[in-house]
Formats: sequence, structure tokens, C-alpha cells
Amino acid sequence: MLKQYELLTWRQFVEARDNNALFVLPVGALEQHGQHLPLSVDTIIPYEIIKQRISPFVDIVMLPPLTYGYRSQTTVGGGPSFPGTLRMSAESVIYPVRDIVLELLRHGVKKLLITDGHLENKWFVTEGVERAIQEYHGENKIKVMYSEWNDYVKPETLDRVFNGKFPGFEYEHAAVNETSLLLALKPESIVSMDFPDEYAKRYIHYSVWPDNPDLVTRNGALSSAKNSSAENGELMIADIVEGMLADIEIEFGGVHR
Repeated sequence: MLKQYELLTWRQFVEARDNNALFVLPVGALEQHGQHLPLSVDTIIPYEIIKQRISPFVDIVMLPPLTYGYRSQTTVGGGPSFPGTLRMSAESVIYPVRDIVLELLRHGVKKLLITDGHLENKWFVTEGVERAIQEYHGENKIKVMYSEWNDYVKPETLDRVFNGKFPGFEYEHAAVNETSLLLALKPESIVSMDFPDEYAKRYIHYSVWPDNPDLVTRNGALSSAKNSSAENGELMIADIVEGMLADIEIEFGGVHR
């Protein structure tokens, strides 16, 4: 069952906390995702997975998502080359996470899942959590789990979706994975059904400055999205839900099927 944090009264908050609900903080970004997907893809995917596919099995209190993410990097998100991407500093991720965790600690929350849809956020979310735990001097103890949806997609599923030619999540920005997930989770958010069918001129396994336009396509996607489908999205979602529910049960319990 899903409850939205911002719609609770303080008494309802206390009831959810005392009933040991799992509080969830989705973290994303505002980053270009080609001409066919909205800037908020990295927020939509983790939010909708929890809302639609996890909350029927777990008592969830969903916090409003953090929609601003760490600086988009050229080789995984297009970087600074496109209008609309808001490339925030490390502190812009660290401090909101730290403050939210500190406040949840102060209010007695004991279970928190942070689910992240923006690759570049990981270590700054981690820093925020660790600072909060180190700085808190009260009696409450909180368990925090951090997860990314892509970690749950099985290799055999990726082989099926990509016909054995999966290029890696870094090079799949705004391509088949994310487009298919939006088609399955929130198709009304798709801006255009004219999916890009081109690849960056080259892919590298290092970072380089200044920005190099050869590393991104003209449309902003790093790979072709032509094989995107809701069916492929559902294949991946099945893996994500299975794996996430298993980990939630291990760390927090309370999964009902």
C-alpha cells in the first residue's frame, strides 16, 4: 500500500512510522534524454517502479523525489552539450540527502529505501547518508538501503532485449532501456514516438575535458532506441521487481505477496 508523505497529517505520519512502514526517497535528475523523452526520466523510472510495482507488496510512505541530480557526464548522459540539463554540484545532492535522513532520524523513522535513477548521483547520495548517520546523536536507529533499478536486470533478459548485443548501461542513455521502461510505466510521458536510430561516433572507458561532441549523438541519446517497446520494458520490470522485493525482505521484512 502506498501513502504519499506530503499528503499525510502529522497523526498519519506517526501511525505509518509506528506501523513500521518503509519510507522511500526516489532520487533522479533533470537531464536531457534525446528529443523523444522528457528531462525527468531519471526521476520517473524509480518513482513509478515503487508506486506501481513495489507498493502493492510493501507498506510504503513515498517521500517527494529529489529531482535535481549531480552533473550529467558526457559519456553517460550527454553532459553540458544540450539545453535543459541542470548540472548540480555535489553539495546539491549531499546536503538534501543528509538533511532528509537527519530529519527522519529525529522523527523516529527506522526504515528508509533510497532508489536512484541517475548514475552520477551514487556516491553523493552515499555521502549524504553517511554524514547524517555520523552527525545524529539521538537514540533512534535507522537502516538505509540504496538501490539502482539497473542492478536488478538479469543478463539473460538483456540478451533477449538486445539480441545478445547489450552495449552496457552507460552507453544506453535515452535508448532502449529507458525508453522501454517509460513505455511500460508511463507512456504518456513519451514526447515523440519517432525514436532515434543512431550511435555516438565512439565510446570511451575514461573521462576527458573539454567536452567532445563525438561522444554524443546529435539527438542526445547515446545509442539507438529503435527496438524500444513496452514488452521489453515489462521484461526488465519483472526482474527489477523480483530482485528489489527480495532485497527489501532481506533488509526490512514486511513483504506480503
